[in-house]
Amino acid sequence: MKGKRTVFLAGDSTVQSYPASKYPQAGWGQVFWKFFEGAEECTQSVRPDAPGSHCVCYELPKLNIENHAFAARSSRSFIEQGRLDEIMKVAEPGDYLFVQFAHNDAYKAREERYVPVEDFHIWLQKYKDACDGRGMTCIYVTPVTMRVFDKEGNCRVAFKEYADAMRDFAKAVNAPCIDLSAMSTALMTKIGPGDARDLYLWIAPGEYPDSDFKDGANDNAHFQEYGALNIAKLVSGGLQELKGFENLRFLQGLVNTGVTIPKFTRTLPKDFAGWGEEEDMLLDAGKEILKRE
Repeated sequence: MKGKRTVFLAGDSTVQSYPASKYPQAGWGQVFWKFFEGAEECTQSVRPDAPGSHCVCYELPKLNIENHAFAARSSRSFIEQGRLDEIMKVAEPGDYLFVQFAHNDAYKAREERYVPVEDFHIWLQKYKDACDGRGMTCIYVTPVTMRVFDKEGNCRVAFKEYADAMRDFAKAVNAPCIDLSAMSTALMTKIGPGDARDLYLWIAPGEYPDSDFKDGANDNAHFQEYGALNIAKLVSGGLQELKGFENLRFLQGLVNTGVTIPKFTRTLPKDFAGWGEEEDMLLDAGKEILKRE
């Protein structure tokens, strides 16, 4: 890894890399490497001194991507648990840090994670300060949306106040910010609530008999691999569109804009009776977001 620039990812379960036993669940950080030059030569490993097996390093010919994102972490708890320190132990000048949080920051019921929106900037600043001290570039990513739609079929912006706060903070400190919140919300609205199941972790019982999800899953926050690919493509595209940041030119030059995501296909078990009432699902998902906010 020495001498090659590294992209570090700090985030939550929507960014995390998952073991094979969790397939098809995937975070966008798990497949981000597919959208850079040399992806066909990518190798994957975990450093012997990495803080956990989830910290997978994706080694490309001209770039490494090391995913430190972990489930149930907020901008605050990621730092308080020493996870940012672990990144800084191995980071070098010229490296990059992508930061996506909000899903757990907004969870009032979990005090150890919770960050009031008015304090969000305090924790975001700590990531930039760490990067500045190391000669790195900090890139903020607004929170990816959830699968919640209104009656008109529009996807609701998840954690809107946190997304707004991150955009405002990044602008104030002149830091690059990829607006994944806006892009993912627009994508889900275009796809619609029914087909959006193919992106999120909606799995029929028996669809993946060798997986931890052999009994199925109805999850409107996390992604299966097809969804992670679509979100990672948005992030790489958002990176490419950032203007006015000279220190991003090298990384932007490695983005492969020609990647085509294969069409999603699934084979549902013959005895599968369907997903149930759509309105009930949407109501429950909406309540979950309201509870967190």
